[in-house]
Amino acid sequence: MPPRFVKATSLRLLRERPIRSFKIGLFKSVTIFYAGGEIFATQGHCVHMHAPLLTGHLEGRQLTCSWHGWQYDISTGQCLTNDWAKLATYPVKVEGEDVYVGLPEETAAEKLAEDWETD
Repeated sequence: MPPRFVKATSLRLLRERPIRSFKIGLFKSVTIFYAGGEIFATQGHCVHMHAPLLTGHLEGRQLTCSWHGWQYDISTGQCLTNDWAKLATYPVKVEGEDVYVGLPEETAAEKLAEDWETD
């Protein structure tokens, strides 16, 4: 089943702060990254202890979780700290200045709140 694309943020906002998050449904989130002119989207929490990835440190395509230092390649979701761990990744498309994330039909929902971890 093809993903349903949901407007997540804008290029302007990603350029200002290259890690942004938004909620889907009541309990899940997606984190969007702007790295080297490319945009990537993953699940919103670290697989280790469920830390919000929004608070992580991004260097190139490598994200370091702020809680315990687990590292991920945001382009693939692969954990660089433990090879058995992997983040879910989502397709991204840009239309004009708007950034959309493709979510599986069963999880797709309207964006509820952007950057909910820091606001």
